[in-house]
Amino acid sequence: MQKDFSIRPFSETDISAVKELIVVLQNCEKTFDPHRLDGQEIAERYFTEIRTKSQQRQGKIFVAVTGTAVIGFACVWIEKDDETITDIPEWGYLSDVIVAENHRSKGVGTALVHTAEDFIKQSGLFYLKMEVVDKNTIAKKLYSSLGFKPHEITFLKKL
Repeated sequence: MQKDFSIRPFSETDISAVKELIVVLQNCEKTFDPHRLDGQEIAERYFTEIRTKSQQRQGKIFVAVTGTAVIGFACVWIEKDDETITDIPEWGYLSDVIVAENHRSKGVGTALVHTAEDFIKQSGLFYLKMEVVDKNTIAKKLYSSLGFKPHEITFLKKL
């Protein structure tokens, strides 16, 4: 399959498109988790948060583009084990991967993940962690196919 998109680092001209994709991601995850807020409500705040973390933690935001349209993004940064409870003192953290609905199943998500992996390898690290909503079976299938293995499980109980 010939790819009709490319991956490049985020630029200022991508802000509104990335925020729109955050809305899509949040609203998708809201279908799995009713406690999630509406995407429009959190997009501005969440974008600022991931942008700040990627800047402060030697990370990067990558966008997938076709022509001039942003069709996906991934955000990755470096985390440190401040508690020193593992033998992995630093790792990459992939905070988000989202592809516009009409561009899914075309290799865009895979390319974004591979770009994040390459970035982390170039940083001299050997592990990449991420989280996914448990009921998001499509995302879990993609990440498993790319070699990710379940590592930690978070439980939630209403009191």
